Amino acid sequence: MDQAIWMQLGGQKSTSAVPGRPFDQRELEEVSTNRWHPDPKAPIYQPLNIPPVGFVSHANRLPDRTVQQVSSLSSTRPSADEHTKDVIAKAFTAHSNVPLVVPVPDTGYIAQTAINPTKLPVPQALLLVLDLNGTLLYRSRASSAYKARPSLDAFLAYCISNYSVMVWSSAKPHNVSAICSRIFTPAQRQLLLGEWGRDTLDLTAEQYSAKVQVYKRLDRIWNSEAIQRAHPHFAKGHRWGQWNTLLLDDSVLKSSAQPYNAVVVPEFVKGGNKEQRDGADVLGQVVAYLEAARMFDNVSCYVRKYPFKINGCCVRDWASSSPRPAKTDSESDSDSGGVRF
Repeated sequence: MDQAIWMQLGGQKSTSAVPGRPFDQRELEEVSTNRWHPDPKAPIYQPLNIPPVGFVSHANRLPDRTVQQVSSLSSTRPSADEHTKDVIAKAFTAHSNVPLVVPVPDTGYIAQTAINPTKLPVPQALLLVLDLNGTLLYRSRASSAYKARPSLDAFLAYCISNYSVMVWSSAKPHNVSAICSRIFTPAQRQLLLGEWGRDTLDLTAEQYSAKVQVYKRLDRIWNSEAIQRAHPHFAKGHRWGQWNTLLLDDSVLKSSAQPYNAVVVPEFVKGGNKEQRDGADVLGQVVAYLEAARMFDNVSCYVRKYPFKINGCCVRDWASSSPRPAKTDSESDSDSGGVRF
């Protein structure tokens, strides 16, 4: 499909292109929508900026065309109605400088996650990376007002008391700062290892200003000397890595580079979501999951073997400040590792 569009616009022919064939409705819908996903069989486009070390790309670079250049090719492409021309021009304008390469896990990372996790006698120190919008709260792009996810205050108090915590959001830095000042107390905020925003996602100027799918590569955190020095046992040689870092986010795509270090929760939207309407305490279940995960030597192994899911194991009893087992059948117990509190 993409090669056919490029051929129609004056590019080189490919064996899959059909010269002179008009666009059908399905193809127009594909061009006019932004369907980017990490399916390795699907076309992935190289961004104009050079990807960081560690990226693996199976993509062909999208031609550097502007609306003016596309229009100048009218003599080489078949005639089309004005709507078709407009769709094509907008598609090239929207995507020529914007899409990012979808990162994939390297072989070393995957090999580490394939090892069975070992139960520890005492919980290990964890670095908890928190997303904001859609995970902890709902905030529309046009407003500074937000709606907190149920039990947010209790959840943040628990996290600050038990883990090393930082915030990593795709929002712009001033928005991240504004939200953090409202959901954390001043004392809690001083304990955060960092408040990272859109400027830390390795975006070009065009990508920074556009609504694009972004990716949170945890190795950027692990390569930060300041954050590594914040490990409570840094002086003893301990470091942050895939064995002790968890990202709490509502998007599985954002953790494409380290998928087994992510605790993915249902997106919290305006008015709540299906899980919330059903009365599920999402953040309470996250707490129970974190309690279980930190008892193993490698959380990425644990997440791979026992991925987080709603009503999968335990819920948080906020009144008693301790997790309690959910009412699940034996199959659910097996899926969640059989961990009970």
